Amino acid sequence: MTQNAQNYSAQKHSSLILSKARREQTDRQLKSISLSQQAAQKNKQLNSTSSTPDTHLNSVMSDLNRLSKSFVNSYQNLEGQVEQLNGQLQDVSEQRSEAIEEKQTIADRLKHL
Repeated sequence: MTQNAQNYSAQKHSSLILSKARREQTDRQLKSISLSQQAAQKNKQLNSTSSTPDTHLNSVMSDLNRLSKSFVNSYQNLEGQVEQLNGQLQDVSEQRSEAIEEKQTIADRLKHL
């Protein structure tokens, strides 16, 4: 391959690399523009659903209050379940203690026979 042919091939390769880099940059710019447009549309939707920032804030506060009440109810339910399970555990523990005492009494009687 002659020097001119090698130079031409190198220039062609460089040109292809630059062309690919420009396409990638253009694609990134188009994606960025698309994301910006989507964000603008979402903001527009938010603004149209809540006429003022106070309305949106009130809506958020209402949601937080609802969640807070839900958490309080869930916590109270869990506390009730814990009390119930502790009661059951206490009952079983007492039954086992009584059974152990009975077995010990029987074992003591058998020793004396």
